[in-house]
Amino acid sequence: MRNVLVIAYYFPPIGGGGVQRTSKHVKYLRDNGYNPIVLTVNPRCVRKIKDPKLLDDIPEGTTVYRTATLDADWLFKLLYGLRLKKLVRWMVQNVFVPDIQILWIPFALRKLKTIFKRHNIDLIYVTGTPFSSFFIGIKAKKRYHLPLFVDFRDEWTYHGEYLDHLPAPSVQRREMRMEEEVLRNADMMAVVVQEVKNNFVERYPFLQDIPIGLIPNGYDEEDFANQKPGNAKKEYFHLVFSGTLYGKRRNAGILLQAIRELIAEGEIAKERIRMDIYGKNTAANFLKRGDEAFAKVHGYLSHREVIQRTLEADILVLLVNPGPNCLPDYPGKISEYLRTGRPILAIVPAGGSAADVIEKTRTGFVANSANLEEVKKTLLDCYRKWESGTLEIDPDWDKIKRYERREMTRRLAGMFNRFFAEGR
Repeated sequence: MRNVLVIAYYFPPIGGGGVQRTSKHVKYLRDNGYNPIVLTVNPRCVRKIKDPKLLDDIPEGTTVYRTATLDADWLFKLLYGLRLKKLVRWMVQNVFVPDIQILWIPFALRKLKTIFKRHNIDLIYVTGTPFSSFFIGIKAKKRYHLPLFVDFRDEWTYHGEYLDHLPAPSVQRREMRMEEEVLRNADMMAVVVQEVKNNFVERYPFLQDIPIGLIPNGYDEEDFANQKPGNAKKEYFHLVFSGTLYGKRRNAGILLQAIRELIAEGEIAKERIRMDIYGKNTAANFLKRGDEAFAKVHGYLSHREVIQRTLEADILVLLVNPGPNCLPDYPGKISEYLRTGRPILAIVPAGGSAADVIEKTRTGFVANSANLEEVKKTLLDCYRKWESGTLEIDPDWDKIKRYERREMTRRLAGMFNRFFAEGR
């Protein structure tokens, strides 16, 4: 069995959607002939949400090395308290490049020496974000002459949120050089959707010479075991959103406005609709006066608790803001939404990756997030179907099962196998 060094800043018990892609690969890699050895941060050193139940996914006997690190978020918390928000933004864009997790690099490099003394590593796998982690992989590749696999959970310099908040031109050029350095050192790479692969290859034609796998985020069938179906009819139309709302890329503004207008127009009684929002969100950032009549913001829940809440919904809300930069946006929760079997209200860019998967799997209703009237019409149609007891979907389960986490890890291991078989 070959040993794979998995370098991942975000790893259980740190919580959040970005953790599970890696932890599920670690969970199933041994079933596919690879032994994962994990390098990550000590969770006590970082100011991040913790979800200890995620540790249940890590197979007994898995070797995990946790290192100290410095977390700039503690400094930023102090600066925010001093109302120095602009200073924080400047530091993020000009000092901590490409991200604040760059402070982990010296600690991780020191731990590499121990890892390579104790284990015969055959392959280095690094996942980003944070993109700074890739440079740990590059150092290990050059020092120990091993193949490097880079996993892009998000785009970097072509990412919608990045393009919406561009740093100074000199910093942009620096980040583009860093991105190119990572890609030139990669022997294999993975992305989440075809649009991201197309963007990378268009900007960096040399990538045509290396294997690039499409490995979407998935769902784990075991996470749905012993969960209770939520088919009981309620007195209100129950919308559920799970995840983080932020910036110009993902916010609930157009949906909340659609609900407000439909209530004002008498199409929906405010006591007949309710939206529950689960995740690390601040209500004051997007709710207006009066919204509390139909919308409630809850705090972070464990992963399994969130799945239970999604199973209890009449309809699940998927949000991606409009704009060409957001077309490839593929929220990590999509696959779990698909698996619930509950209808999905996808308010997303027309023709984007999110719309495509909802339409192909026949799991919901798509409204263009650039068109308020279309959002209102789609929401009202769903509401009326719920009222009449006809809010139903006909999921293509064969397509949905392709997103199961075991299958995603088999796909990853298949890339490893082909690479070694070709003797690269």
